[in-house]
This record gives sequence, C-alpha cells and structure tokens, in this order.
Amino acid sequence: MLHIFLDTNILEDDPFLQQKKKLELLVKKGKAELLLPDVVIDELTKHTVKKSKESVATITKNFRVLNIIQQPNIPSFQLKPFTHDEIKKKYNTLQSLGKIKILSSDNIKINRIMERYISEKKPFSENKESFRDYTLFCICADYVHDNKLSDCFFISENSTDFANKEKTDF
Repeated sequence: MLHIFLDTNILEDDPFLQQKKKLELLVKKGKAELLLPDVVIDELTKHTVKKSKESVATITKNFRVLNIIQQPNIPSFQLKPFTHDEIKKKYNTLQSLGKIKILSSDNIKINRIMERYISEKKPFSENKESFRDYTLFCICADYVHDNKLSDCFFISENSTDFANKEKTDF
C-alpha cells in the first residue's frame, strides 16, 4: 500500500479533495491511504475560511451592482461564508468515510523543533522561521517510523523548505 502525505499547497485549490479523482480511486481500491497532518488541516481551514469570506463579499458586491443595473431587481438571497467548525466537520466526515486519515501533532516535542531551529537546519535558515513546516515533517516522519512503513510519499510543491540546495536530501 502507498502512504501518501499531502502538504497544504497541494490542496489549496481543492481543500476537500473533490478534484483528486485518481488519488480517491487508489484509496477506494485499498492501494493507498491519504495522510493529512492536523497542521495541514488547520492551515487549509484558515485559508478556506478566508477565501470563503472574500468570495461571499465579492458575490454580494456584484449582486448589488447587478441589481442597480437590471430592472426589475433580482430577488435577494443570503450567502454566508464557511466557518472553522463547518470545515473541520467536513474533514472529520472525510476521515470517517475512509477517504483521509488525519494525523495528530500532539506528540511532537517542542525541544525537538527548537534544536533544529537553533542549528538552522532545514526548514529553518538564517532568515526563515518555519515551525509549521518542521512540525509537519515531524508528524510524517514519526508516523512512518512508528508504523514501520515503506512506500511513503510526501507530495508538496515546496522543495525549498524541505530539501537541501541540491534537492537530494531533507
């Protein structure tokens, strides 16, 4: 079985995996599991709430403009943006349906992160403080180690924060 860890940037435009049909098919056939660390869920939730609020504001504004232009007026309707709780509930539903597995950061020790931060090892550097990225890395690495997994893949569009300059090592 493939163990596929997804970074936030892979899901930005599709936070609920509605367009990831090939991944969904692999999961459905039992050939893969999609693993989302809770820090990814938290970040996706934050971004989705923000995008939802911006979209509702844009639609509302455009609706008002359209009503000014058109005669007779279009009947009004009420849109509301997603809340944090609604989005978290969607992810819990995806997990209960077996489409994803949410991994917890509860066991990540802060001293482990601080040691790496102080030594300026990736994802940290002189001008970059990336606690979220290293927390994500720790969650994934611990899950692989604790479950003695092979065939693991971390999918991200971000190679600069996780790899060395040559992109040959973490």
